Amino acid sequence: MTSSRDAAVTYKRILDEIGAPESEIIISSSPKDEPHAEIRKYYKTKAQQRQIIKNFRKPFDEENNLAFLIVCDMLLTGFDAPIEQVMYLDKPLKEHNLMQAVARVNRPYTENKTYGLIIDYCGISKRLKEALDIFNEGDIAGYLEHLLDDVPRAEQAANKVKRFFKDVPTTYDSAEYVDRCVLEALGAEDTRIRFERAFKEFVALVNNIIPNPEANRFRQEIYLYGRIYNAMRTNYGIKSPSVLEAVPKAKALIHEYLESNGIKVFHEPVSIYSSEFNDIVNKKTSPKAKASLIQHKIRTTISNLQNTNPIYYTSLRERLEKLIAEHEQGIRSTTDFLTGLDKIKGELDVDVVARKYGMSREEFAVFQMVRAAYVQLQARAEKAALNLTEEEEKKLSEVSLSLFSALNRLAVIDWKQKPEQQKIMLKTIKRELYKIDFDIETAEKESHNILNLTRNLL
Repeated sequence: MTSSRDAAVTYKRILDEIGAPESEIIISSSPKDEPHAEIRKYYKTKAQQRQIIKNFRKPFDEENNLAFLIVCDMLLTGFDAPIEQVMYLDKPLKEHNLMQAVARVNRPYTENKTYGLIIDYCGISKRLKEALDIFNEGDIAGYLEHLLDDVPRAEQAANKVKRFFKDVPTTYDSAEYVDRCVLEALGAEDTRIRFERAFKEFVALVNNIIPNPEANRFRQEIYLYGRIYNAMRTNYGIKSPSVLEAVPKAKALIHEYLESNGIKVFHEPVSIYSSEFNDIVNKKTSPKAKASLIQHKIRTTISNLQNTNPIYYTSLRERLEKLIAEHEQGIRSTTDFLTGLDKIKGELDVDVVARKYGMSREEFAVFQMVRAAYVQLQARAEKAALNLTEEEEKKLSEVSLSLFSALNRLAVIDWKQKPEQQKIMLKTIKRELYKIDFDIETAEKESHNILNLTRNLL
């Protein structure tokens, strides 16, 4: 909000010159303006003004990046935009007009907007107190809070975070200390949830204080807890949005510190197959820390891929859980545990395994399901588990390839929303299963299982 229409034009021109985010001016026109005055090019019709206001109320996306709305006398009353968080005030206001200006930015919006800011360029604090005097004390209790009131709150919040790590001995190696905090203090999921909640409260308060120099007293704590939080998210494969997304100033401070210390901040989950993941593992300070990271990443990867090949990934998950149990019971050493984890990690890429059978990953998924059902059927008949002959394996492979080829042809556009097409696919599946001696009841059951699998493949 500017002190004059000319000032509004000046702000607009400078914002454009420095490459600032998109801005628009809404000012009133005047017949007294010179015909060729610069201000005239910023006149807007009522329809144009309505469209600008509509865009300003929207969040940023590919089509709308309007960040600044520059006004002088317009939009002071009757303007409602909850998304607005900051008002840059370069116009002396008083009484009701000042109170309305404050209210503009103080509307709740999303969980990322918990407060509003007024950047005061003309010294309105005294006038704000005068404006507040107009109202009853009960109506405005707590309306004006000094920013530094957040300092003692931030101290309390920092102590709350610190208590999570009271039993972790301090080490000279900060990387080792962070690893131990993540493993020893944050091993339980409910503890991680409580830590994230406490950390969120702390960084939100520090974010409010920045850039006041008082924020510097929390610098070391925000660095340490930010590093632990980043390591926790990486180690346990946490996919939910980071709490730092809601606190841009604190986020910038933490990320700058992490990156200056060679610690990468990943905004998306890191693939277990990537070189970045190997780098993270190699930087862990102990075999125990490495094993924890790998086992959680394997578990997350299996969970993500489970629906694409239920039989194969269920088998891997069972092997993983058995390996973890043996390590926890002391049957396996940490070194042996790491070796076992690396073996399972190497088998996560189903494409490699499928190629050994001369199949694609989709064909292999169908083969695994058909084979598992066949083994179970034969075991019931023989009253015991059995090993398949080479001839049986070949027959199962042929039927599975034929079955997938048929399903691929039948998977027309929008087949998942077409019941009649699904009936045709079920009949096709059963016809193939009858070739390997499935009885009617088993073929009926497995045809639905295979069709459900196909939903995830085609």
